Amino acid sequence: MKKIFKISKWIVLVCILSMCIVIVNNNDKKFVSLNEINIDNTENSFIKQHDIIQYLSGFNLDSCNRSNLNLNEIEVYLQKHTLIKNAQVYIDFEGKLAMNIEPRKAIVRISNAKSSYYLDKDLSIIPASKKFTPRVVVFSGDVKEEHHKEICDFVKIIELNEFWKSQIVQIFYSTNDIILIPRVGNHKIYLGSLKNINKKLDNLFQFYNQAIPATGWHKYTDIILKYDDQIVCKKI
Repeated sequence: MKKIFKISKWIVLVCILSMCIVIVNNNDKKFVSLNEINIDNTENSFIKQHDIIQYLSGFNLDSCNRSNLNLNEIEVYLQKHTLIKNAQVYIDFEGKLAMNIEPRKAIVRISNAKSSYYLDKDLSIIPASKKFTPRVVVFSGDVKEEHHKEICDFVKIIELNEFWKSQIVQIFYSTNDIILIPRVGNHKIYLGSLKNINKKLDNLFQFYNQAIPATGWHKYTDIILKYDDQIVCKKI
């Protein structure tokens, strides 16, 4: 009886081991499928889920053996895309492929005689798209690549201040002058350059608070801030 019990015990053990081997083999051969693509702030993104699926078409993700799947390779490839800043690729709890995508976010639009494009805060160029037009300040004129850093630095200052973010809608850029176009008022604002820009904006804000209440928004055509410690205005 003991002998029969021992034999039965071994048979059960062999069966369990066989099942484990089958399960492991099946898992190794299991094909992955793309389960989820999470895009940060997708409503304000240049790139959508279908764009990512099309971009990754060469990986055959719906028919790829999991054991042959290189997640790091997919991440690196995604981050080469001009519209993607960062990407995380992983296998979720269901054993399916998932992705978290951080798209590049435009902070300014550049428009010159040759082209129109956007810049993000890292100075990366984002091509203009017919599918999506973000609401950002526009720099037009003689803008070259060497001007990108000071333009973005200026835009970051605007973005941190709710008043300037709302008031300044367009900027004309040249080597001789920088002209701001406000949302409210018929005037133009002449900066000269972006040097000492914080002080110039402070002076303009004081002018708005002290002079505009007495004269109204439509009294001036030009407000000139290019001179140190003074504001020169031209009336209509």
